[in-house]
Amino acid sequence: MLTALEERLLWQEVIERDMAATGFSLLQPTAAASEAMRCRDVLLRHEVPVDDFSVRRLFGWDSDCQRFLTWLEHFDTALIQSHLATQADCLRACADVGSSESNPGETVDLFHCYDLQPLVIAALDRQVQARSISPTEQPETALPPLTTFPTRQAELAEVARWAADRHRAGKGTTVIVLADMASDRALLEYALRAEFDCLDARYNELPVNFSLGMPLSATPMYRSLLCALRLMLTSVDRSDLLFLFTSPFLPLACRSEESPQLLVIQQLFALGKPNLECTDIRHYLAKHDPTSPLISIIDRQREELRGRVQLGLGEWHSLFRRMLEHWGWPARDGLDSLEFQQFDRLDNVFDDFESLASVRPEVALSEALNLLESVLNDTVFQPKTEATAIQVLGPREATGLTFDAFWFCGARSTAVPGVPRLLGFIPAALQNQYHFPTADYASMLQKSEVTLQGFRAASIEFYASWYQFEDGVEQYPSPVFPSCSTPQDIPDYWLLRTSAQRAEIPIDILEDDYGIPIDAEDGTSVGGSAILREQAECPFKAWVRRRIAVSAPEPEQLGLSPIERGNLLHAVLYEVWGRIINRDQLLALSMDGLENLVRGVLDQIFGEHIHQDVRRRVGAACLELEALCTYRVVLDWLLLERSRNGDFQVVSREDSRRLDLGGLTFSLRVDRIDRLASGEMLMIDYKSGGVGSASYWFGERPSDPQLPAYALSQDRVQGIAWARLKAGDLKFIALGGELGLNAEKPLSKQLAALGLPPETTWSQVLEGWRDALTNLAAEFGEGYAAVDPQPRACDFCDLQGVCRIRQPPLSEMPS
Repeated sequence: MLTALEERLLWQEVIERDMAATGFSLLQPTAAASEAMRCRDVLLRHEVPVDDFSVRRLFGWDSDCQRFLTWLEHFDTALIQSHLATQADCLRACADVGSSESNPGETVDLFHCYDLQPLVIAALDRQVQARSISPTEQPETALPPLTTFPTRQAELAEVARWAADRHRAGKGTTVIVLADMASDRALLEYALRAEFDCLDARYNELPVNFSLGMPLSATPMYRSLLCALRLMLTSVDRSDLLFLFTSPFLPLACRSEESPQLLVIQQLFALGKPNLECTDIRHYLAKHDPTSPLISIIDRQREELRGRVQLGLGEWHSLFRRMLEHWGWPARDGLDSLEFQQFDRLDNVFDDFESLASVRPEVALSEALNLLESVLNDTVFQPKTEATAIQVLGPREATGLTFDAFWFCGARSTAVPGVPRLLGFIPAALQNQYHFPTADYASMLQKSEVTLQGFRAASIEFYASWYQFEDGVEQYPSPVFPSCSTPQDIPDYWLLRTSAQRAEIPIDILEDDYGIPIDAEDGTSVGGSAILREQAECPFKAWVRRRIAVSAPEPEQLGLSPIERGNLLHAVLYEVWGRIINRDQLLALSMDGLENLVRGVLDQIFGEHIHQDVRRRVGAACLELEALCTYRVVLDWLLLERSRNGDFQVVSREDSRRLDLGGLTFSLRVDRIDRLASGEMLMIDYKSGGVGSASYWFGERPSDPQLPAYALSQDRVQGIAWARLKAGDLKFIALGGELGLNAEKPLSKQLAALGLPPETTWSQVLEGWRDALTNLAAEFGEGYAAVDPQPRACDFCDLQGVCRIRQPPLSEMPS
């Protein structure tokens, strides 16, 4: 008999073959296989005559249902040819052959069995004499009102407190039944652990039994196994990489903040790739942590996988075992009881993995890992624990049991009785005709009523509850219960209100423009000049970006990003001015010599400074075009530099320096500093994108304070200049006197053109910049974060959803 996983894989194989043969396409064949598996099982259990003409005609009215019939025929043929059977097939065989009518077999009592399918009943009738027994309803078993809670968290927190109080008082057995076990179990377990103080060192001392275990794949031990084996692929995702370096079951766990592994992770994440290549992982490990055992593991994997493409599951099993031994998994010393029970399931897991060979004889590595993960997903781990007084069950597991106290959680209409769900590959008319349980609301409601009446009759104390809001969306109570009541002692912070109730509550507006001040007494740098620019544009923007580090996700990039393009241009100019250090050397080069120099620098930069991932993303053709554009821009710029009418010498490139302003220290990196013929300095900043005018450097909140900050960090500065490196519009945008630039006006005329007093001296300009930038730095250090943007500062800002600058005032908003 096929396991559920084997059956699903066989369905997937049938569907994939049909897609290959007919050209029929599906976005999710795996999901289609699961749905087809459910549909066949339901058809068999409800004894629907699929071969009947009238039934097949119903399937023919819908293209998806018609396609399912084709798959069904292929699936049945595959079962016959391989001598396989599903669970439903075995039930049908039991219904076809069994004891004779004169000897019906033993008597079996069925207690609380409300939803037996016709095939199950037929199989029982052929094998045994079955009797259905239901509890007799008594007047005192009427269901109590539902207790109302505002949210799921509030409900489960109260239930956990109630169960803990009963346990401490020794009041007998207590059961909590979750209507939605899948969604509520984790939240309830956390609330119970908080009540019993079993979150850390006493994790395994929780006096609670959960009826349903968890998939082995969800346990930290087996998740580490999957992460370790996935490293055999060419790449791993970020979450798997983090788990590799933090799992206690692998020998890579970071033991301190100074661990070189943290630097490896940081640099790998800086690559900006969702999936990280194993070659990159090995490269950075060899660079920063050469003794890491992961290096030898990656090398061993390469050797093991060399020449292996398609293998049988038995061979993959052996290979996986060898790799786990090489990892030393599980590397944790002294497994506790739960962990040892999990580890003890390993042999069974691999036995189930090898058994899939009946439907997957030979597979590639990626599919073998997917199959292993599927086995772990389907293998439920239920720890063996001591019997305790608190039980957490699902409705099916609690049926027929008796308890001293019973609490039914999550009694919303969408869970009790639930929402009818039609199966995708069976005509709706057929589902209604044969009363499929998930399609008939009346039968779902009746079953819920009988089940809850049974719970009430089997318990001395009975409570039931629901919650009103889920993610802000209003819910409705189960119609099974007569009414609802609200508890009197719910904390105010749990309460949610309807829009009508909120409209009646006065709103207090508190304007607080200050965050937490910066403690920078040790001289630690707070960042670069971008902080000053953002503080000038909008204090709130600087605070959000720099203090709490919030920014919008980077968009998908086709080709080189503006930042990548600018970095390449900076790198080329850095190398060029390392070979040409003054105007005389520049003038001494012929045109051919200048062209050859630029080509040589471009070959070096584009050959060494572009990461392999960028090359794959951008492509060789795009990089060739970028190199050609960069060549033209740099060559034209050097010709412009040759036309300068004063001598200069490049004395600094990409120079790092520190600037103290307003009690804070800023880290600066100046693109270039020229010493002029007068011995004074000219600070130059390259701009490959758009730039403004010199007016951006002035005012109480200068729009671009970068160059003024550079000027304050250097002695004997005579001027500042943007080097505008835009193809077709190359020029200096400068301020200062006697800079030796083309068409240069006296400083007085430059200042007058900017609306400043022409008699202002250069020293006064520097002093004005120091005052303005000191104020900006002081604001940032004090935590000043008012939403006060400069004109056009919001045009390209991605924080409007945070500051809500364009939201109307509360007084103007509709109630």
